Amino acid sequence: MRAATSTSALFIQSRQRWLMPVLLKLGSLVSMLLLTAACVTPNLQKLNTTVQVWDTAAKKIISLDELAVRARAAELVLLGETHDNPVHHQIQNALLRSVSADGKRPALVMEQFDFEQQAAIDIAMSARTSRAAALQMLEQEMEQGWEWPQYRALIETAKDRDFPLKAANLSRGRLQQVSRRGFAALGDGEAKRLALDVGWTAAQQAQMEQQILDGHCGVLPAKAAMAIANAQRARDAMMADALLSASTGSAVAIFGREHVRRDLSVPVYLAVRAPTRKTMVIGLVDVDAGQAQSTGSDRFSAMDRRFDYWVLTPPVQRKVDPCEGLVMPSIGPTN
Repeated sequence: MRAATSTSALFIQSRQRWLMPVLLKLGSLVSMLLLTAACVTPNLQKLNTTVQVWDTAAKKIISLDELAVRARAAELVLLGETHDNPVHHQIQNALLRSVSADGKRPALVMEQFDFEQQAAIDIAMSARTSRAAALQMLEQEMEQGWEWPQYRALIETAKDRDFPLKAANLSRGRLQQVSRRGFAALGDGEAKRLALDVGWTAAQQAQMEQQILDGHCGVLPAKAAMAIANAQRARDAMMADALLSASTGSAVAIFGREHVRRDLSVPVYLAVRAPTRKTMVIGLVDVDAGQAQSTGSDRFSAMDRRFDYWVLTPPVQRKVDPCEGLVMPSIGPTN
């Protein structure tokens, strides 16, 4: 199992590892709505006992049920996870089901698959491929390092409800090229199309580089931080592109939490390229159980606008120190 105790650990994970007639149609829609009503709400109600949701705009706690209602009104819902936290995956699946409650078919956009895998994904998700065969194919496609059991239920939901499944990750090889050659490695005109050449400030660059240095437990030379930051930015911009290319008009993203920050990551590029799209950013955050149940004002003072909603969940208990045995990595993606 991957070790991850914080934002820093998220970086480390990636370093060690380098998504009939009209009446019959109406009948199907009604069945879907009934299924959602029967299955989603109880799941959320159960999770409400161990989870808190902080609305950063209103500065108040709301329920998961209210969060689900708001998610249905969004076009793009970004869910930032800790990759090995099963509660995060339960919340994601409940929200994915809820988003489709009004008949929408959101694309499920996943960091866990590389763009080069999209053709295989399309075959697996096609109507001619059985559910069992599709799951077997997609398990084989998911690279080692990702924990297939954590993501199986999400993919089952997408397959059962005929949601598109879209890859959203740059491969290790492409990220290495960006780290070494800059954004030119993405192809002619891609930096402009992806909005990598506008709106990025020196302060954002410095913050990202420092975050990368902190996330590598002191073993990364400072001169390497800029190259890795370029790869991180390219990755975020391509993730935004995957969301915007969803053919159904709506999408739910399953990304690492640092990829959904409004100040540094995917939402930066969405804001430039599609400022009118209704985007909702949810950070799923591990916290100490005592902290999660605290209602004191100081508990929420650090929860800034990097996420629209902070979903505070119990942490995963891990025995491995993510910094133990870490050595200088080759240049590539961060998380």
